[in-house]
Amino acid sequence: MAATYKTEYGTVTASRPYFSFISGREAIDLTLIKPENENNGWGISRAVRSDVELTPELFLSFAQEAAERL
Repeated sequence: MAATYKTEYGTVTASRPYFSFISGREAIDLTLIKPENENNGWGISRAVRSDVELTPELFLSFAQEAAERL
């Protein structure tokens, strides 16, 4: 169930669920790639629980926070 969402900060993708040994449960990675980095694919990611509902609000909130860190 990979998903992609365009925001004003760039493109956010959600990976397919995987087992995270760090958290001991299934997770998905949210990744923001800013427009200026689309050619090289450089971005920032965060793992979230796989049972989190993927909503436009979640993607936008993550994009805002991640854009401040890039």
